[in-house]
Order: sequence, then C-alpha cells, then structure tokens
Amino acid sequence: MIDRIRRRLLLTWLFLAPLFAGARPVSAFPTATAAPVVDPFDALPAYLDTLIPEHLGPSATALGVDDRIREAASRDVQFGKLVTAGCDWLDAKARSRGATSFERLCEDERIAVVESAEGASPTSGEWVFYQATRAMAFKCYYADSRSWSGIGFVRAPQPAGYMDYASRPTKPTR
Repeated sequence: MIDRIRRRLLLTWLFLAPLFAGARPVSAFPTATAAPVVDPFDALPAYLDTLIPEHLGPSATALGVDDRIREAASRDVQFGKLVTAGCDWLDAKARSRGATSFERLCEDERIAVVESAEGASPTSGEWVFYQATRAMAFKCYYADSRSWSGIGFVRAPQPAGYMDYASRPTKPTR
C-alpha cells in the first residue's frame, strides 16, 4: 500500500512539474510602490463645470457630460488627442499660476484660464480645444431633459411646438 501511495505521489509530481517550471519567485512580482496611472482627462470635469456651473440647473458633471466627452474621445482618435492636449494645456496653465492642477485653481482663476482659451488665436490648439469641447458639452448638456429647468422648459418644444408663439413673451415661472 505504501508503494502505491509513493507511486501516486511521484506521478502527481511528474504531472505538475511542467506547470511550475516557468513560475517566477514571489519576490519578482511588482510591488505596490509602482507609480499610479495618471488619467489624461483629469482636468476635464473641472473645465466642464467652469463652462457649465451649477446655477439654475445642474452642473455639467452632475449630468455626466464629462463621461460623454470621454466616450467620444475614446471612439475618435483625433478628438481624443485634442482633449488630451487640451487637458495638458489646462494643467500647464494652472502650474504657471502656482497650482498643481487645473482642478486646484479657484473659480476665478479657472474662468480666467478658460477665457484665455476663448480669446486665443483661431489657429491655436487651445482655441480649437475650447471650441470643440464647448460645442460638445452644450450639446450633451441640453440633450438631457434634467438641464431644461435652468431655461424654464417643462417639456420638449417638439412635436407640439411653441403653442404660445403668437402671445407676448412672459417671464418664466420657477
């Protein structure tokens, strides 16, 4: 009986040996001290909330506009490069103002940075970034019916249209 157990153990080891032949020692695995992965779109939420802050309606990030722009950037390589370069530019402008990132700037400084992109030369990268992301942000924002409270809509204007088109304009009620 002991010979059978030894034989069985030997056969098991012979079968499993090739599996362990390529195994690395545990100390060769990377440790938890590896550098954290940096998100190239870190500045995007703060930038979008600077464009569309919470006022009479929800902010851009409250409606997931940042997620939609990230999705578009992942689908379209050129747009992704533009957004990545724009976010890098935002962070570089923040560092030139003494902050570690665009997100860390106060609201007035964020507005000043965004205004500098808006007023830049139409051939500059920051102006193209501003125009492209602004257009997409507002499109995504107002496509969501939760944003309509800020402009006084209670329903979509179509298909019924504006039924009071012939009436004198009135102040919206809130």
